[in-house]
Amino acid sequence: MSTFWHEALDELRAGLRSGVVALIFLVLVGYLLMVLANSGYLRDMGAVDIPRNAPSLVYLMTSGDAFFLFFAWAWVFAQPILRDRSARLNELVLAAPMPLSGWLTARFIGALGVALLVGSSQIVGFLAAPLLEWMGAVPPGSVAPAPWAAFAWAWLVFTLPLALGAGALYYLAAIRTRGLAGPFAVAAALMTFWMVSMIVLKGADASPFLATLLDPSGFAEAEHQVEHWTPLEKSTALLAPTPALILSRLLWCLVPLALLWIGIRRATRESLILEQAPRKATARTDRATRTGSAPMSLPGPVTGPSWWRALIAESLWQLGQLLRRRALWGALAFLTLLAVVGAFFHVVQHADGPLVPRPELVAPLLTELFFLIIAFVVAGLVGTTMRRDDQIGLGEMLDAAPAPEGVRLVGRLVAVGALTLILALVPGAGTLITAVLTDPGNLDLALPLGHQVLVLFPALLELAAVTVLLHAAIRRPGLAYAASVLAAFVMVVNFESELVSYPPLQIGIPVGIALSGLTGFAPWMEQILVSGGFKLALVILLLALAASLSPRGTDTGGADRWRAFRTRLAGPAGQVAGVALIALTGLALLLHQRYRVEGSYETLAQTQAKDARWEAHWLSSAAPFSVAGGAVNLTLDPDARMLRGQWTLDGVRTDEGILHAELPDGFQLENATVEGQPAATIVEEDHLAVRLPHCGPSGCRVALHWSQAVRGWNDEDRPGWLLPNGFWLHAAEVLPRLGLDPDRVLRVPAERAALGLWPDAELPEYRATLSSGAAAPAGDWRWSLRIAGRKDVAEQGGTLDGPLDFAAVWAPEAGRTELNGVVYTQDPSRADTTVTIAEDLTEMRTCVARRLGAAPEVRRVMQWPRGLGDSSLAGDSLILAEDPHWDVADQGVGRWKRRAAIATALAQRQIRDAADLRQGPGSLWLAAGVPGAIGLLCVAETDGIDALAALIARGADATTQALAGSTVPVGALRMATSDGWARDYGPLAALDWTARQAPDQFATLLTEIRRGDDLDTALAAVVGETSSARILGTPNTSDVQTATQPPTGKRWQWFEGGWLASRSAAEAWRYRVEQTRLNLEPSDDPSPHLAEPDAATFLYLDAWPGYERAPADNLVHVAD
Repeated sequence: MSTFWHEALDELRAGLRSGVVALIFLVLVGYLLMVLANSGYLRDMGAVDIPRNAPSLVYLMTSGDAFFLFFAWAWVFAQPILRDRSARLNELVLAAPMPLSGWLTARFIGALGVALLVGSSQIVGFLAAPLLEWMGAVPPGSVAPAPWAAFAWAWLVFTLPLALGAGALYYLAAIRTRGLAGPFAVAAALMTFWMVSMIVLKGADASPFLATLLDPSGFAEAEHQVEHWTPLEKSTALLAPTPALILSRLLWCLVPLALLWIGIRRATRESLILEQAPRKATARTDRATRTGSAPMSLPGPVTGPSWWRALIAESLWQLGQLLRRRALWGALAFLTLLAVVGAFFHVVQHADGPLVPRPELVAPLLTELFFLIIAFVVAGLVGTTMRRDDQIGLGEMLDAAPAPEGVRLVGRLVAVGALTLILALVPGAGTLITAVLTDPGNLDLALPLGHQVLVLFPALLELAAVTVLLHAAIRRPGLAYAASVLAAFVMVVNFESELVSYPPLQIGIPVGIALSGLTGFAPWMEQILVSGGFKLALVILLLALAASLSPRGTDTGGADRWRAFRTRLAGPAGQVAGVALIALTGLALLLHQRYRVEGSYETLAQTQAKDARWEAHWLSSAAPFSVAGGAVNLTLDPDARMLRGQWTLDGVRTDEGILHAELPDGFQLENATVEGQPAATIVEEDHLAVRLPHCGPSGCRVALHWSQAVRGWNDEDRPGWLLPNGFWLHAAEVLPRLGLDPDRVLRVPAERAALGLWPDAELPEYRATLSSGAAAPAGDWRWSLRIAGRKDVAEQGGTLDGPLDFAAVWAPEAGRTELNGVVYTQDPSRADTTVTIAEDLTEMRTCVARRLGAAPEVRRVMQWPRGLGDSSLAGDSLILAEDPHWDVADQGVGRWKRRAAIATALAQRQIRDAADLRQGPGSLWLAAGVPGAIGLLCVAETDGIDALAALIARGADATTQALAGSTVPVGALRMATSDGWARDYGPLAALDWTARQAPDQFATLLTEIRRGDDLDTALAAVVGETSSARILGTPNTSDVQTATQPPTGKRWQWFEGGWLASRSAAEAWRYRVEQTRLNLEPSDDPSPHLAEPDAATFLYLDAWPGYERAPADNLVHVAD
């Protein structure tokens, strides 16, 4: 064997003998198996209908591990240069009679072998996936045969190019700096490129090509392709070698290799051995070292030492060492600049905007975007701070000083805390600079900085404390750095993969909140303080353990360290740990009370088990029911966060003698009567069943009395609707809802079988289900609401002739604006926005009335706090979600989407009232599809065909992703859940049919549905059985090609997880707007005379119930 390959193999063996490599490999393999066993995470990735080792998961996992491998490989490729220097053998090794370039190349190849082995841990993890079936961790049949082609392709596309390119940069940096600082700086730079690609470009839909090109890992391209694949493609397809992907791999592989070749050719033995010459002493240094020029006073007299003063001095010195580092401030300036750029891409220039950069929008957004890079920077810099004194001889000398052990440790911890705080404030600084540059009038120092200190800082302190503990417990620096970065990786992936879903146990993760301009921190303050206190108590406990484990002197034996640990636990460190543990226990009990007892937190497994018990118990008793009306009287106690309700139901009729209702969180039934007599009731699994005696033709009179505590928390970033200083009440969210909820029926066959249910899901019959978007079906309703103990607040109430749904708001600090007889409630900073919203409401209501023959009356428009719910029309009150409709600017796609949302809400209410629509099989077509289509058509008539094309393009992309990422198997529209893929697909699929209907045709259909017992039958009676089956069947898609005239195209239908080509060809129709009217014309008709220049824009769409999969080429501009 030649000397070259002997040296390469020696380097490979040295790397494999390292504990760091074994640690990383084993942890990554084990962690992948944990992720594959987590059904909730795979559901969120759209992997519910594919094997656990499908090719799509191979591509995502292989490329997704790169942001950890960036730092792991930096250590691996630095070892060939650092190992000999650490052992003081570098002079001897470099004196060997071997060409320097060959020696450096051989060691690079050996390190490359180690890096490729570490990067291949994902393949080993996927090969071990069958063990999950053997252990019973996943259902039988969840793991397919090993996808060797996907393994090889992922290794060639992601692992090998990145190991070569990134390794070349790390190795070159190690040669130049002869330390870990250079490789880790390169890792931070690669992470920055990854962040710019994924967060700034891909996250804002700015440029997919540029996002792929700048991404060193290739994850941007892998995610872009996989999220558009069908389940069948996810199980079989190879990643397409797109031009952007090929160019990216060549860029990140060949360019670094060329730089390394130049660097190796220019390297000399002297540069690798000799220390750099010190910089020329400055005048300040000369003055400081000059002696004899001034008299010196000796310290004295000698008295007892003050260790408190020493602690303060040590803390200030450590803090000074940190703050005087120009590289740190340069990095912070760069991160802040990147935050400002990210804010412009994601807010000011957002593809669905532009949005107004208000602090409550920008600060949480930048925190989310930059959390990943800040977390890894904290893990790296905290380790550097804790090991600043670990120089040969210096550490031992300081340990020998007659000072308490805590002096140096506390000093370093002060520097760690300051560093963490500075990094936590970076997104806040970016928020403030963005506000200054775009809208100085909305400048608010308190909210963005408060968000960083209260939300992000405690989480980063947890991460910093874990890093401190690892560096205290692990003496070897390389292993400690690897463990701390790996810990940060595990914390982040734990959150993303929902392996740990209980918020208090999500270590290093900020508490989830949704800031609103109406409420600020008010809904979240208790949760922030309690969760922050829990995190700080954990930080103190970890730091106390770190103090007990901190090495001192040269004692490295296990027995010595264990003896020292026990001794320190008996001292101040143990006392602090005990107090922290007691506080941690008390806060944990309070968090359990708020999340689990009073709140709505449940794991996915608990929710599925509860729904399975509900289905097994109650679905067999489903029967049609109706009510004639009644009265709801509500009393709110904001100080106690309590609602008390009394609901009288008149004319209740049901075939099975049981009145069903789905219950809100915190519901407590106090009393139920039927015809004035106590009624037999069952309350379980968030469900109420009231036993009814035989009711006469006029039905029974049922009265319900209940209370509802609104003090609990959730893990969905949803704020409480009842606060001491205000409330935002929506009846459909807080009242019991009469009927059975078909969304609770489990749809995944494997999950049903595991929980003892029949494999095939069956929904309750139509008239037995909930009223669509309301608390009760159509009737003559009255409602009232008062606030206990507040005589200065007027009682609210009203009457409804239709489904029971209303909204009420009490917000003393909100602004009120009246325009065109409509009262608008909004926060003061959005007063100007009401003018454009009033214009949108007027135009959309006119359009909806023209389409449906009538439009519901709107008397109030309410800004609904961020995270509290979607836009809807409740009674005569339009609930308009703050995110995004109160954030968009006056022009652009964002306003078009707001107009469509307003028209959709108006059409939904009109259709629901006219049809007395239930939430049964097939109802989503009328509840979401047709109203959404009317919203699109109204935007076309008011803003032009270009606006319609833009919204259809976004809807098509969203539909493709929704179908690909569905958490349940995609089937017929009649079986779809209300929060799944049908919400995106429905409006596009209903567009053609809706555009052709006249108001009297709508009226006929809605009357038929109101009178009938089944939506399928009523729809078939109006549109025909064939059309009804196509409308309510599996999804359809088409691709119209306008390159030829008349346009042609293809059609596909969804079949067993993928698209199956249809035998029928696409039938293109021409959409054009003339004089604010949308016209549909066959594509083979000659172009009509254009009365308006704007009418020269055509949009071609297929005339069938499906969506256009590639609408970019469907818009045609023709000269008049």
